[in-house]
Amino acid sequence: MKKSLLFNFLIMHSFSCALQTPYQAVVIVPVADLAGQSLQEKSKEPVTSIYKKLSICGKKGEFACPRVHQALFHEFVTVLEERNQEVLVKINNFFFETEKDSTRFDTFWSLKKNFMPLAHLEKHNVNLALLPEPVMVNQTPRHQQKITTLLYPYRDTVNGLTYSAGTRFVQAPLENHERVTAYALNPRNTYVHKIEFPKNLVSSTENLTLAQRKKLFVRLCRMWAHEQKGLIPYVWGGCSLTAFYPQKDFTTHEDNDHHGNPITYFKRSDVRHPHSGFDCAGLIARAAQTAGLPYYFKNSTTLAKHLPLHTKNSPLQAGDVIWFPGHVMVMGNIEKNTVIEARHYSHGYGKVHEIPLAEAFKDISTYEQLKQAFLENKPLLRLDKDKNVIQKINNFKLLEMKVG
Repeated sequence: MKKSLLFNFLIMHSFSCALQTPYQAVVIVPVADLAGQSLQEKSKEPVTSIYKKLSICGKKGEFACPRVHQALFHEFVTVLEERNQEVLVKINNFFFETEKDSTRFDTFWSLKKNFMPLAHLEKHNVNLALLPEPVMVNQTPRHQQKITTLLYPYRDTVNGLTYSAGTRFVQAPLENHERVTAYALNPRNTYVHKIEFPKNLVSSTENLTLAQRKKLFVRLCRMWAHEQKGLIPYVWGGCSLTAFYPQKDFTTHEDNDHHGNPITYFKRSDVRHPHSGFDCAGLIARAAQTAGLPYYFKNSTTLAKHLPLHTKNSPLQAGDVIWFPGHVMVMGNIEKNTVIEARHYSHGYGKVHEIPLAEAFKDISTYEQLKQAFLENKPLLRLDKDKNVIQKINNFKLLEMKVG
């Protein structure tokens, strides 16, 4: 996913904000859209309407889709600035870097109503120990809590929220062979209630080795790519999974952005807000953290700088990554030569899927051929859904999913 606009936004706005007294807060909506700059600047339209109208993916125009990330329920943030109904927040579990330097960007704009100050919870005698300790970049978890993480969306009938895959909960001592009991914040009434999950929908990873977590990462990517209930759409900046979409075609639409400039964007008939789904890097990021991997890279540029490069003697493994400028793919089944990706609409797909290498690249049908092309610095010819060559890739990398 290309993020050149994002970095311009962050550089221009994140460091120009007059900081107020920062405070800690928790996400209280299933999915919170995050933008690279304040969306209410120079706009007469209510900022809540601007966020609600964020498209699933832009096609043309600077502000066709300013979403750059999505935070999930129970995630902690630091609120750095309030600007009417919008806030600037610092997240804990992901960061971006630019291609030219290693400055880490982890601040974004979102709607204020998506967050609740921890001080407000304490005022209402909420036990914060029942909320999951945050995943922190490059910090080893203390494991003072037993955490259970959703592998699939799940609806909480108590507060009416449908949580995304990847949402984390503190597990309660009660457990049986079929269900796991955990604690969930009820933001409407400001208390914590117990919720029961079917065991096959959650995972606890603290006792797994890194190799086992990598296998779970691959299994998650493959399960999401082959879900029978429907597809997971490509969503620009997407890093969530709360629903599956029907197998319907997408369309393009023209409109004006909140500054009045013409834009073109992609749209699906089943409209939901905020949009749930993944972009290419978001798929890897959310699946990796759901599997318990110490992985913190939200865009393709950053992961390419931090994951080790394959060498002539290093064997390709399921879960490793194919990188080229603007896109990343997961190596699915090495023996069957498949690749998993969240693919853009402009290529005829617009979804998360697993396809043979031969359908992704011309004249590359095996991982042995891909490795040889990599070692010999040969270009790749990328194919679209109709098997047309749409891109010549002169620079690509094969990266090991080796973290921790």
